[in-house]
Amino acid sequence: VDRPGCDPCQQDHSRFERCHGAVGSVPEPGARPGPPGGAMFWASAMASATAACADADLTIVSHTATGKVPIKAVSGPGGALFNYTRQMNDAIECITLLIGGGVLDRNPKARIMFAEVGAGWLLGLAERMDEVYFGHAPYIQPKLSRLPSQILRDQVYSSFQNDTGCLAIRKLLGLKNMLFASD
Repeated sequence: VDRPGCDPCQQDHSRFERCHGAVGSVPEPGARPGPPGGAMFWASAMASATAACADADLTIVSHTATGKVPIKAVSGPGGALFNYTRQMNDAIECITLLIGGGVLDRNPKARIMFAEVGAGWLLGLAERMDEVYFGHAPYIQPKLSRLPSQILRDQVYSSFQNDTGCLAIRKLLGLKNMLFASD
């Protein structure tokens, strides 16, 4: 597969070809939703690729430390701990933008998977998005047809390696969102 963004494990190239044009116009997968263009530009650019991949039954996959985020954001004491820990923040921001912007709600067959960012934080993110959705309802746009937590449960996946916390929450979140990975 010569384009990033759709799961290269899929061997049916006709499905990939159907989403190829939309994926070609999207920022690099895992790219931090920041300048140039800002977070909302990034989310709107992902909307076309998400719809195209959903129509083609392809899963969008983003691996930690991909994109244009500087891996070494902080130097000196605490730098390594900060830099490697914060890599899950890119997945959190992406999920929040795709759910909050209505992209996943409008494309209920879309799937997005984040590799090597852990999974124990998924439940906390789901609960926080629901809290904000209700607590700030007058300001939330667009209105979603499902709760943010339900969209996350239905369409977002994350892999873990050493994250025992995700095993503790699996009954609350559901096991289908978590995948074990090893190098």
